[in-house]
Amino acid sequence: MVVIRLARHGAHKAPFYRIVVADQRKKRDGRIIEQVGTYDPAGDPSVIDLDIAKVDEWIAKGAQPSDRVAKIIASVKNEPLPEKLAKRIADKTEANRIAAEEAAKKAAEEAARKAAEEAAAAAEAEAEEAEAEQTEEAGEEKTMVDSFEDVTQLVRTLVEQIVENPEAATVTGTDQENGELFIEIEVDEGDIGKIIGRQGRIIKAIRTLARAAASQDGFRVEVELAE
Repeated sequence: MVVIRLARHGAHKAPFYRIVVADQRKKRDGRIIEQVGTYDPAGDPSVIDLDIAKVDEWIAKGAQPSDRVAKIIASVKNEPLPEKLAKRIADKTEANRIAAEEAAKKAAEEAARKAAEEAAAAAEAEAEEAEAEQTEEAGEEKTMVDSFEDVTQLVRTLVEQIVENPEAATVTGTDQENGELFIEIEVDEGDIGKIIGRQGRIIKAIRTLARAAASQDGFRVEVELAE
Protein backbone atom coordinates (compact mmCIF):
# COMPACT_ATOMS: atom_id res chain seq x y z
CA MET A 1 0.00 0.00 0.00
CA VAL A 2 1.20 3.51 -0.83
CA VAL A 3 0.91 6.01 2.03
CA ILE A 4 1.41 9.73 2.49
CA ARG A 5 3.20 10.29 5.77
CA LEU A 6 5.66 12.45 7.68
CA ALA A 7 9.40 11.79 7.53
CA ARG A 8 11.24 13.28 10.48
CA HIS A 9 14.37 15.39 10.00
CA GLY A 10 16.01 18.17 11.97
CA ALA A 11 17.94 18.24 15.25
CA HIS A 12 17.07 16.72 18.60
CA LYS A 13 14.10 18.56 20.15
CA ALA A 14 13.84 20.63 16.96
CA PRO A 15 12.05 18.33 14.50
CA PHE A 16 11.33 19.22 10.90
CA TYR A 17 9.17 16.98 8.73
CA ARG A 18 8.96 16.22 5.05
CA ILE A 19 5.60 15.08 3.75
CA VAL A 20 6.36 12.11 1.53
CA VAL A 21 4.72 9.44 -0.57
CA ALA A 22 6.17 6.02 0.26
CA ASP A 23 5.56 2.29 0.18
CA GLN A 24 4.12 1.26 3.54
CA ARG A 25 6.31 -1.86 3.50
CA LYS A 26 9.51 0.20 3.46
CA LYS A 27 11.27 1.40 6.59
CA ARG A 28 10.23 4.85 7.80
CA ASP A 29 13.66 6.20 6.90
CA GLY A 30 13.86 4.20 3.70
CA ARG A 31 13.54 5.28 0.09
CA ILE A 32 10.51 7.42 -0.75
CA ILE A 33 8.52 7.68 -3.96
CA GLU A 34 8.05 11.44 -3.93
CA GLN A 35 8.12 14.42 -1.58
CA VAL A 36 4.92 16.50 -1.69
CA GLY A 37 5.55 19.04 1.05
CA THR A 38 7.14 20.06 4.34
CA TYR A 39 5.87 20.69 7.86
CA ASP A 40 7.65 22.72 10.53
CA PRO A 41 5.81 22.50 13.89
CA ALA A 42 8.28 24.86 15.59
CA GLY A 43 6.75 27.94 13.98
CA ASP A 44 3.95 29.95 15.54
CA PRO A 45 1.78 29.10 13.77
CA SER A 46 3.21 25.92 12.27
CA VAL A 47 4.65 26.34 8.78
CA ILE A 48 3.15 24.06 6.12
CA ASP A 49 4.23 23.90 2.48
CA LEU A 50 2.08 21.36 0.66
CA ASP A 51 1.57 20.63 -3.03
CA ILE A 52 -2.19 19.99 -2.86
CA ALA A 53 -2.40 19.05 -6.55
CA LYS A 54 0.14 16.25 -6.12
CA VAL A 55 -1.50 15.13 -2.89
CA ASP A 56 -4.92 14.92 -4.56
CA GLU A 57 -3.35 13.06 -7.47
CA TRP A 58 -1.83 10.45 -5.17
CA ILE A 59 -5.02 10.08 -3.14
CA ALA A 60 -6.92 9.54 -6.39
CA LYS A 61 -4.47 6.71 -7.14
CA GLY A 62 -5.31 5.09 -3.81
CA ALA A 63 -2.59 6.49 -1.52
CA GLN A 64 -3.68 6.66 2.11
CA PRO A 65 -2.62 9.70 4.18
CA SER A 66 -1.64 9.10 7.80
CA ASP A 67 -3.81 10.69 10.47
CA ARG A 68 -1.37 13.58 10.97
CA VAL A 69 -1.06 14.19 7.26
CA ALA A 70 -4.86 14.03 6.88
CA LYS A 71 -5.15 16.77 9.52
CA ILE A 72 -2.55 18.87 7.67
CA ILE A 73 -4.39 18.41 4.35
CA ALA A 74 -7.71 19.44 5.96
CA SER A 75 -6.01 22.47 7.50
CA VAL A 76 -4.50 23.59 4.20
CA LYS A 77 -7.79 23.08 2.34
CA ASN A 78 -9.70 24.70 5.20
CA GLU A 79 -11.99 21.68 5.28
CA PRO A 80 -13.36 19.62 8.18
CA LEU A 81 -11.59 16.40 9.05
CA PRO A 82 -12.84 13.22 7.37
CA GLU A 83 -15.60 11.70 9.50
CA LYS A 84 -13.71 8.49 10.29
CA LEU A 85 -10.57 10.40 11.28
CA ALA A 86 -12.54 12.87 13.41
CA LYS A 87 -14.22 9.97 15.23
CA ARG A 88 -10.90 8.19 15.71
CA ILE A 89 -9.33 11.32 17.17
CA ALA A 90 -12.34 11.89 19.42
CA ASP A 91 -12.23 8.29 20.64
CA LYS A 92 -8.51 8.55 21.31
CA THR A 93 -8.96 11.84 23.16
CA GLU A 94 -11.72 10.35 25.31
CA ALA A 95 -9.61 7.26 26.01
CA ASN A 96 -6.69 9.48 27.04
CA ARG A 97 -8.98 11.53 29.28
CA ILE A 98 -10.34 8.43 30.99
CA ALA A 99 -6.84 7.01 31.42
CA ALA A 100 -5.63 10.30 32.90
CA GLU A 101 -8.57 10.43 35.33
CA GLU A 102 -7.98 6.83 36.40
CA ALA A 103 -4.27 7.50 36.88
CA ALA A 104 -5.01 10.63 38.93
CA LYS A 105 -7.57 8.77 41.04
CA LYS A 106 -5.17 5.90 41.63
CA ALA A 107 -2.39 8.32 42.60
CA ALA A 108 -4.72 10.16 45.00
CA GLU A 109 -5.89 6.90 46.58
CA GLU A 110 -2.29 5.72 46.95
CA ALA A 111 -1.28 9.04 48.52
CA ALA A 112 -4.26 8.89 50.91
CA ARG A 113 -3.44 5.30 51.82
CA LYS A 114 0.19 6.15 52.55
CA ALA A 115 -0.83 9.19 54.58
CA ALA A 116 -3.31 7.14 56.60
CA GLU A 117 -0.75 4.40 57.24
CA GLU A 118 1.88 6.94 58.27
CA ALA A 119 -0.59 8.68 60.59
CA ALA A 120 -1.65 5.35 62.05
CA ALA A 121 1.96 4.25 62.51
CA ALA A 122 2.81 7.53 64.26
CA ALA A 123 -0.27 7.26 66.48
CA GLU A 124 0.57 3.65 67.31
CA ALA A 125 4.14 4.58 68.23
CA GLU A 126 2.92 7.40 70.47
CA ALA A 127 0.38 5.10 72.10
CA GLU A 128 2.97 2.41 72.78
CA GLU A 129 5.32 5.00 74.27
CA ALA A 130 2.56 6.38 76.48
CA GLU A 131 1.62 2.88 77.61
CA ALA A 132 5.24 2.06 78.43
CA GLU A 133 5.57 5.17 80.60
CA GLN A 134 2.31 4.58 82.40
CA THR A 135 2.41 3.78 86.13
CA GLU A 136 -0.05 1.80 88.18
CA GLU A 137 0.39 3.83 91.34
CA ALA A 138 -2.93 4.33 93.12
CA GLY A 139 -4.33 7.80 93.02
CA GLU A 140 -2.21 8.85 90.02
CA GLU A 141 -3.79 11.75 88.16
CA LYS A 142 -5.55 10.75 84.98
CA THR A 143 -4.03 12.40 81.93
CA MET A 144 -5.82 10.94 78.83
CA VAL A 145 -9.35 9.85 79.60
CA ASP A 146 -11.82 10.06 82.45
CA SER A 147 -14.52 7.66 81.29
CA PHE A 148 -15.73 5.14 78.74
CA GLU A 149 -17.18 7.99 76.69
CA ASP A 150 -13.77 9.62 76.39
CA VAL A 151 -12.31 6.44 74.87
CA THR A 152 -15.31 6.04 72.59
CA GLN A 153 -14.94 9.65 71.46
CA LEU A 154 -11.23 9.09 70.83
CA VAL A 155 -12.03 6.20 68.49
CA ARG A 156 -14.82 8.21 66.86
CA THR A 157 -12.44 11.09 66.13
CA LEU A 158 -9.84 8.76 64.60
CA VAL A 159 -12.44 7.08 62.39
CA GLU A 160 -13.86 10.39 61.14
CA GLN A 161 -10.38 11.56 60.16
CA ILE A 162 -9.65 8.40 58.15
CA VAL A 163 -12.88 7.76 56.20
CA GLU A 164 -14.10 9.67 53.16
CA ASN A 165 -17.74 9.65 54.34
CA PRO A 166 -17.65 10.55 58.06
CA GLU A 167 -21.41 11.27 58.08
CA ALA A 168 -22.06 7.56 57.53
CA ALA A 169 -19.67 6.46 60.27
CA THR A 170 -20.93 5.46 63.74
CA VAL A 171 -18.87 4.48 66.76
CA THR A 172 -20.79 2.92 69.63
CA GLY A 173 -19.39 2.13 73.08
CA THR A 174 -21.08 -0.49 75.27
CA ASP A 175 -20.31 -1.18 78.94
CA GLN A 176 -19.92 -4.95 79.36
CA GLU A 177 -20.87 -6.87 82.51
CA ASN A 178 -17.23 -7.72 83.20
CA GLY A 179 -16.39 -4.02 83.36
CA GLU A 180 -14.84 -3.86 79.92
CA LEU A 181 -15.79 -1.40 77.21
CA PHE A 182 -16.80 -2.79 73.83
CA ILE A 183 -16.57 -0.33 70.91
CA GLU A 184 -18.12 -1.15 67.55
CA ILE A 185 -17.21 0.79 64.40
CA GLU A 186 -19.61 0.98 61.47
CA VAL A 187 -18.65 2.82 58.26
CA ASP A 188 -19.80 3.13 54.67
CA GLU A 189 -18.98 0.04 52.62
CA GLY A 190 -16.48 2.03 50.54
CA ASP A 191 -14.59 3.07 53.68
CA ILE A 192 -14.15 -0.40 55.21
CA GLY A 193 -10.82 -0.91 53.47
CA LYS A 194 -9.55 2.46 54.74
CA ILE A 195 -10.33 1.50 58.34
CA ILE A 196 -8.71 -1.91 58.00
CA GLY A 197 -5.63 -0.61 56.15
CA ARG A 198 -2.96 -2.66 54.47
CA GLN A 199 -2.42 -5.88 56.44
CA GLY A 200 -4.79 -4.54 59.10
CA ARG A 201 -2.44 -1.77 60.20
CA ILE A 202 -5.04 0.98 60.57
CA ILE A 203 -7.53 -0.96 62.74
CA LYS A 204 -4.60 -2.29 64.78
CA ALA A 205 -3.40 1.26 65.42
CA ILE A 206 -6.91 2.34 66.47
CA ARG A 207 -7.08 -0.58 68.93
CA THR A 208 -3.66 0.26 70.34
CA LEU A 209 -4.66 3.87 70.94
CA ALA A 210 -7.94 2.89 72.57
CA ARG A 211 -6.30 0.33 74.87
CA ALA A 212 -3.58 2.78 75.89
CA ALA A 213 -6.21 5.39 76.76
CA ALA A 214 -8.38 2.90 78.63
CA SER A 215 -5.49 1.46 80.63
CA GLN A 216 -4.76 4.89 82.07
CA ASP A 217 -8.27 4.84 83.56
CA GLY A 218 -7.94 1.27 84.79
CA PHE A 219 -10.22 -0.65 82.44
CA ARG A 220 -9.98 -2.79 79.31
CA VAL A 221 -11.46 -2.07 75.90
CA GLU A 222 -12.12 -4.09 72.76
CA VAL A 223 -12.58 -2.43 69.37
CA GLU A 224 -14.28 -4.25 66.47
CA LEU A 225 -15.21 -3.23 62.91
CA ALA A 226 -18.68 -4.26 61.76
CA GLU A 227 -18.37 -5.60 58.19
